Amino acid sequence: MRYFLIKNCKLVERQNQINDILIANNKIIAIGIEFIRPTIGTETIDANGHLAIPGLINICSNFLSLKDTEELRRQIHNDVAAGFTTWIGFENASQMNETLQRLNKQEFRT
Repeated sequence: MRYFLIKNCKLVERQNQINDILIANNKIIAIGIEFIRPTIGTETIDANGHLAIPGLINICSNFLSLKDTEELRRQIHNDVAAGFTTWIGFENASQMNETLQRLNKQEFRT
């Protein structure tokens, strides 16, 4: 099992306190305040002064309209650099609006 420990970060919803995040096999398994102790082999990252946020979802992506592979590659690179990890493509604006309305009505559950 591979472990990563992110120490001393602020979380989006808990910005007034410092937290540690323990990740095992690419999944967050613990979040706490100074209680996580790394085991042997744990890669530790000191995030002092940094904010930890979840991967962002880009619902306004124009990937479907991009025909040029290099342009698509640039767009993905820029989005990843901005923190996006998920993209939702829509055929048209009405499809996007319908999905947003359903989200507002909480018709989607995770």
